[in-house]
Amino acid sequence: MAIEVFVLNPAYAQLNEFEISKLPTPNETIVQANTQFSDNALLLIYSDLDGLQFRSSMGAINKQTYNSRAGRYEVLCNPVKQIIFVASSGFMEVRVGTINPEPKAVFYFKVEKKIETLSGSTPTPLSIFTEPSNCELWLNGIKTAESTPFESEVNSGLATIRIQKQNHHPLDTSVYLNSGEKAVFRFALNKHKGFIEIETNPVGSSIYIDDEYMGISPFSDSIEVGSYQLKINTRQHIPLVQTIEIQKGKSYEFNLSLRETKSKDCIDADGNKYKTVTIGNQQWMAENLKTQRFSNGDPILEIKNDYEWDSKEPVRCQYENNKRMAKKYGELYNWYVVNDERNVCPSGWKIPSDREWTELAVHIDHRAGRPDESINYLGHGSGLQSATAGGKMKRISGGWDKPNIDATNDSKFSAVPGGCRHFRGYFESEGTGAYWWTATPVDEVEAWNRSVHSESGELFRKAFDKEYGLSIRCIKE
Repeated sequence: MAIEVFVLNPAYAQLNEFEISKLPTPNETIVQANTQFSDNALLLIYSDLDGLQFRSSMGAINKQTYNSRAGRYEVLCNPVKQIIFVASSGFMEVRVGTINPEPKAVFYFKVEKKIETLSGSTPTPLSIFTEPSNCELWLNGIKTAESTPFESEVNSGLATIRIQKQNHHPLDTSVYLNSGEKAVFRFALNKHKGFIEIETNPVGSSIYIDDEYMGISPFSDSIEVGSYQLKINTRQHIPLVQTIEIQKGKSYEFNLSLRETKSKDCIDADGNKYKTVTIGNQQWMAENLKTQRFSNGDPILEIKNDYEWDSKEPVRCQYENNKRMAKKYGELYNWYVVNDERNVCPSGWKIPSDREWTELAVHIDHRAGRPDESINYLGHGSGLQSATAGGKMKRISGGWDKPNIDATNDSKFSAVPGGCRHFRGYFESEGTGAYWWTATPVDEVEAWNRSVHSESGELFRKAFDKEYGLSIRCIKE
């Protein structure tokens, strides 16, 4: 059983003495506290048992009785001596002062007149989870755990909690633990911050911190303490990467200059540099596009939620919203990015048309079908364009599920299985399929694409809804 009584108002109340004695009535205990209040005080009473009676003497003439329903009761007390009767034996807690900050004094009493540092007599299962984890935990002023999460049984009643971790603001709070009821709490700590200012030459360069796009230069913002990878890049310049350390309360200024690249380099608006390959009379990117901006520097909106993906605006995403997937396979874009006049490809490059994809297929496999020559179109109506070109375009490894049938990469096109995003928002085919947009629409709803798959060496030409998320390969203009 736990019974708790504490004063909330005023902020400070002087306790003169406590007296504990037996009443003539069996099993009753009186706890008497002589107090001096400068004004009316708000007295809160907690109990974990039903049926108890709290009798409060409001001076010599006013008495009130409160029946316990295992809840919280508020009693307005006059500035006179208070006497509280407890109708059973057990523990009582009297707190003087406010809950937050901590009370000025805390006293615990037992019937045998012994002072106990207990909030209650009934164990309560307690679980505490923190973000970040591995925080120090203090319960009722005592260090209880070196590292969170924490799970154990503690005494019921009012408990003070302190959570702290290096480079984070500590968290202090109070909770009430009901007897025998499992309690689960989740707390998040805020990191200390510093301040950064970044200027670049050229102005307008993209700024990334740990691969997260922050904006363009000049840039300034507060940032949590820690170690970060700072990346600065822009079109036709070599990206600059360095590690920065941010400490609590400090300001940092960076003035960075980027070197121009050679004109033959294939570099997008974010400064990503791509390998290229010449196949027949065409020069192709040998990697999937990774940029998050159009060539004029405008950002491409990222959509993570499934229900928002079905958009007719230019949007992009990363497979399963995972940065590592994007680094491995590139970004996924809907066709409205492909069709945007701002051009998503590097300067001097473009999205290949349906005919240009067919030219690629025919160079790799002379028997590949031409969309405008149905007599030579293998599997007409099935979407199959070539029975062998796909295997010659696929990397032998590069994330493909096994068996990666007929994969030779003889063309050096180096296709990787980045999968796609369905227009309904879910992801599919990572490890088994590679899909690329063409610049050619079928109608108002669909556009042509190309794909290769792990289960065969074939190359497919199909029409997908424009809201699908596919990879992009660019071709030299």
